[in-house]
Amino acid sequence: MPDSFFASNKNRKRTRSTAGHDSESARKVLKKRAKGANGTARETSASTKVNGAQKGKKKRLDEELDSDKTDEDDGGIDDLDLRADIEPEGSGDEDEEETPAEKRLRLAKLYLESVKEGFADGEFDAAEIDKELISARLKQDVLEHSGKVHLFIADSFDFSKPPSTVLRCRGHRLSVTSAVASDDANWLFTAGKEGSIIKWNLLSGRKVATFHKQRIEKGKGKERAHNNDIQGHTDEVLALAVSNDGKYLASGGRDKKIGVWDVGKEEWVRGFGGHKDWISALAFRKGTLQLYSGSFDRTMKLFDLSVMGYVETLFGHQDTIVSLDALRSESAVTGGARDKTVRFWKIADESQLVFRGGGKSAVRELLEGGAFEDKGRGKQKRFVEGSIECVAMIDETTFISGGDTG
Repeated sequence: MPDSFFASNKNRKRTRSTAGHDSESARKVLKKRAKGANGTARETSASTKVNGAQKGKKKRLDEELDSDKTDEDDGGIDDLDLRADIEPEGSGDEDEEETPAEKRLRLAKLYLESVKEGFADGEFDAAEIDKELISARLKQDVLEHSGKVHLFIADSFDFSKPPSTVLRCRGHRLSVTSAVASDDANWLFTAGKEGSIIKWNLLSGRKVATFHKQRIEKGKGKERAHNNDIQGHTDEVLALAVSNDGKYLASGGRDKKIGVWDVGKEEWVRGFGGHKDWISALAFRKGTLQLYSGSFDRTMKLFDLSVMGYVETLFGHQDTIVSLDALRSESAVTGGARDKTVRFWKIADESQLVFRGGGKSAVRELLEGGAFEDKGRGKQKRFVEGSIECVAMIDETTFISGGDTG
C-alpha cells in the first residue's frame, strides 16, 4: 500500500476521453486552413485591384499621347510601321520545317516572278539579251571543246576545178618522210631521210629555218655522248607533229628519240627516250600539250609537254604501230600494220577496243553486196587484206582506216 505520507488531499481532475481530444484538434486545423484561404483571397483581390489600376493608368497615358499628336506628325519616321508584313498562317510551322535549300529556291522563284511582272508587254532589257547571247556562245564553245558538235564545211569548197596555185618546196637531199602544217596556216614543217627538218613559210614558200642532223662523236665508254644529250636527231626523221597553239614541234625517227623544238625560237628544247625501236607516228591531243607516240616496238607512249615529262606506256599491238591519230578527248586510234587491228585507246579508263580487219564472213559479204554478184565473178581469187597502214579520227567515236587492199 502507498505510504500515507505521500498521499495528496487535493481533488484530482477527470481525464478527458481520446475521442473528444481528436475532434477538438481537427476543429483547430480547419480554422487555420480557413484563415489561410481568406488571407489568400484577400491578397488575390488586392493584386487584381493593383493590376487593374495600372492598366487603367496606362490606358489614360496612351489616350493622352494620342490626343497630343497633330496632323503634321502623321508623316514622321517615328510613326512608320517597321514590322514585317507577314501573315501568321505562313510564318509558323512551314518556316520551321523548310530547309535552307528549299528556302533559296522559293526566294529565287519569287524574284523571277517579280522580274517578269516588272516588264510590260513589248519592253525588253538589252543587258539580259547580251547575257543570253553570251550563255549560248559559251554552251557552243563547251560542246565544240568536248567534240560533240559537227561543223559541215565540205560544201564550202569547190572541188570541181583543179587548184589554181601549187606550192612547191625544194630543200631536202633525200626523200620526204613527213609533212605537217601549223593550225594558223603560217608554217609548214617537213622531214627527210637525210635527218633534217625544214621550216617553211606557207604564204611565200620561202625556207625559214633548217634543223640539221647531228653527228655522234666517236669515242669509247664515258667519252661517247649519250643519245639524249645530243640536241637534234642522229638518223632519219620519220614523224612530225605540231601543237595546236603552234608553240612546240615534235619529231621522231630511227634514232629512237622524240625531239621537242620551240617553233618561235627555232631551237631544241628537250629529247625523250624510252622507245626500243624506231618512232613511226606522233600526234598531239587537240587543245593540250599531251603528246602520243607510236613505235616499231609495238607500244604507244604518252608525254606531257606542259611539264616536259613522261606519263605512261600502253601495250596491246602484236606488230609495229604505223599510224596514230587523236582529237580532243582522252582517246587515240592506232593502226597495227600486219596484226590487222585498229585499236581505240581510252586513256582515262586504261582500256582499249580492238577492231580486226582482213577477214571474211557471210555477214560482211551480205552487207557489201557480195550475195548478189554473179557466179563467174565469185570464182575469181580475192585479195585478202594483210596490213592496216593508216587511221584517221572523224569525231570522238568515229574513225576510218586504210589497208593494203586499196
